[in-house]
Amino acid sequence: MDLSGVVVEKFIKILTIADMESDEMKLPGKIISKYGNLIPNTFLLKFLNGYEVPVMHNEENGTISGLSTVYADLDLKVGEMLVFEFDGSMHFNVYVIGTDRLEIEYPCVVHQFQKTRPRNGISLPLKYHTRFLV
Repeated sequence: MDLSGVVVEKFIKILTIADMESDEMKLPGKIISKYGNLIPNTFLLKFLNGYEVPVMHNEENGTISGLSTVYADLDLKVGEMLVFEFDGSMHFNVYVIGTDRLEIEYPCVVHQFQKTRPRNGISLPLKYHTRFLV
């Protein structure tokens, strides 16, 4: 998921109770103004374990929807953080930071519409676990 030589904006979403009860999330204004014209109506959120989930972008109100599936499949909890990184083409790489402020060990799951298998036995290098130390 590294884009050598390419610098892209990242944004963080700290999950709240309201987020966990919603299927929608507002994108930051800076992301919309910089990448809004590049983000398609439907795109993928991609995680390190190979999990990919299609979400919908509503350009009119600057939101994405389809997140409740992500919350359930990855067993996310209030206080965890999602780090979104636009991949420069039309998808977002997403990293999950646990309440201990380290990147989580991703479960071995696939989304119901996903055609690929998850990566089994992921052993992430230390750089990934400290990459987003907050």
